[in-house]
Amino acid sequence: MGERDNQSHSAMSALSMADHQRQADKTIGASGVPRGCKSNYSCPKISESWLKLLQLLPELVSHPVFTTEPNSAMAHKGKNICYGPLSLARHNLRDVAGLIYESAPEMFALMFGTRAIACLTDLVQRSHNRFSHRYIRIAEIDHQVVGIVILVPAAHLNDAADYQVFKFRQQLWLKGVQRLILRHVLQHDYPAGTFYIGNLAVAAEYRNQGIGRQLLSQCIAAATASSTIFISVDISNLKAQKLYESLGFQVVATKTMCFLGATMGSRILSLSIPDQPRQQKHYN
Repeated sequence: MGERDNQSHSAMSALSMADHQRQADKTIGASGVPRGCKSNYSCPKISESWLKLLQLLPELVSHPVFTTEPNSAMAHKGKNICYGPLSLARHNLRDVAGLIYESAPEMFALMFGTRAIACLTDLVQRSHNRFSHRYIRIAEIDHQVVGIVILVPAAHLNDAADYQVFKFRQQLWLKGVQRLILRHVLQHDYPAGTFYIGNLAVAAEYRNQGIGRQLLSQCIAAATASSTIFISVDISNLKAQKLYESLGFQVVATKTMCFLGATMGSRILSLSIPDQPRQQKHYN
């Protein structure tokens, strides 16, 4: 009788632990793009999220670039690709937010939990944060956004006024992620008058077709004369580094940290823009 009771208790404990793990996975948004996002903000449950944090650390420093999975079909063959600034009136902002999310899904899931897409959509519409529509250039086919790049003036890179709309707990969580992790593996301060490419992503069916390269070229063309563009890349992402170097970027610094015997971090690359007359873009 006692043995059966012990077995029953063990089974119930195992079920409880499994339920707890599933709830933690749901809270952190560990797989897929979050669905059913609401307008209200919430952060991951801190007690559960910290359990996931150690597992996510190696993924958080990956620089947001379009990936390089094989794609045998030319998805845009025969279609015109248009490049230009994001329009709040014409473009689907949720699609744009989805591409931003895909550029660094583990990081955004950690930052915003299951409401990541809703949070990013709101930030895109606002003017005082690094994901603002003011800094986004897009690639579109048949009025569908298929790629995005964010080029932020260094002076506005740490602009966080829009984050005041978050609840206090969310703000506290974001500050913790920044101070405990991101500041050790990513550079956040750049010289005045320079630019930083923060996020670059291309929709899965349109990758490996030159759209990412063209978006980068658009950033180079849009930058102010006599300035410098910076971009960072995960130290293990050699393919992305080669792409940047093929456009003239050069490695200028490396930020790393050691965790459980593994080294993680990013390389910072820069490109100097020639002193030629260019159309200057002003940010308020």
